[in-house]
Amino acid sequence: MRIAMAVLSASLFAANAAPQAVPFQQLVKEAEAARQEDRLPEAIQIYQKALHQRPDWSQGWWWLGSIYYDQDLYAEARDAFTQSVRHSEKPMPAYAFLGLCEYELRDYAKARVHLTKWLADGAPGDAQLADVARFRREELLIQNGHFLEALLLLNQDVQGHGPDPARVEAMGLAWMQIKAVPEEYPAEKREMVWLAGSASAWMSAGKMDRCKEFLDRLAAHYGNQTNVHSLRGFADESLKDTSGAISEYKKELEIAPQTVEPTIQLALLLADNGQQEEAMAAASRAVSLEPANAQSQYALGRALFAGEKWAESAAAFEKAMSLAPNASKIRFQLARAYRKLGRSADAKLEDAAFETLSKKEQGGNVSANPAQLKQQLQERAR
Repeated sequence: MRIAMAVLSASLFAANAAPQAVPFQQLVKEAEAARQEDRLPEAIQIYQKALHQRPDWSQGWWWLGSIYYDQDLYAEARDAFTQSVRHSEKPMPAYAFLGLCEYELRDYAKARVHLTKWLADGAPGDAQLADVARFRREELLIQNGHFLEALLLLNQDVQGHGPDPARVEAMGLAWMQIKAVPEEYPAEKREMVWLAGSASAWMSAGKMDRCKEFLDRLAAHYGNQTNVHSLRGFADESLKDTSGAISEYKKELEIAPQTVEPTIQLALLLADNGQQEEAMAAASRAVSLEPANAQSQYALGRALFAGEKWAESAAAFEKAMSLAPNASKIRFQLARAYRKLGRSADAKLEDAAFETLSKKEQGGNVSANPAQLKQQLQERAR
């Protein structure tokens, strides 16, 4: 009997001594109050207690991640945002913050995936988040070699924000085709990148006199580097200086004869300038370099069309269209070739496709097709 009473007394004492778990809703209120009053270490502890009780509380993971992010604790923030995304039907801005954390942690492949997912969901969040997240994604496009797409987006940014140093540097990396984020490319290339980016930014702003100043400095110091003369040729095209652009692209090909992009641009300019034989030679070289490149086939079609070889021209445009069916200008040129061949019904179909695709392009969609991107970038730079 005495033993039983002793056991009962010990049990009652333990029950009275054990702290009672704070109800979840109370923890939520306490965490909210601590966060709003900027008692962040305390807020972190309370959120962790609440999440221990309810691990599927997506909003709690969101606020915990936000606190970590504001304190530059990117690994902890990444883990919290990962849980927020996992337990939320609509992650909203969490994908953007997750991608930003991964960028800071140099996990670039995952950052690219999550920032792209955020954009596909409609880019939810405030203007400040959108500005940072879009720019990081543009930097990752450059790091992954999508230079034209990044340039088009950066060009839009500069027109909206002005030529701030970060975007100038990114534009320079894109034009010089350096696959790197700003923190990771060689220090000896920084002046070249800055000159190229400054020229590009002033071109985007429509200040071609300032653009030419930087282009001249770029050529004077780095004229033997690849892509320098391509940038100068692009600027001359924007100014409708055909002879200047042809000269610059030829200089680029003296430095890098196996590079397809300046070969294509040279072929197109020569075709427009009535130099059919040279245009054919350049276009044929572009196709031999990259036969599965839609722009190479397009340039060949243009050179053949200029030489009044309608059937061969149509065949080249058909090949280009099969490689890039959503490029409006390929459909436009194919319709022209069909009309020359008397294929009126086929020409009407291509005209209709051209109209549909043109409306999409004018709506601001960024295509992954190099020909279309080059056209959009050139138009916006004028």
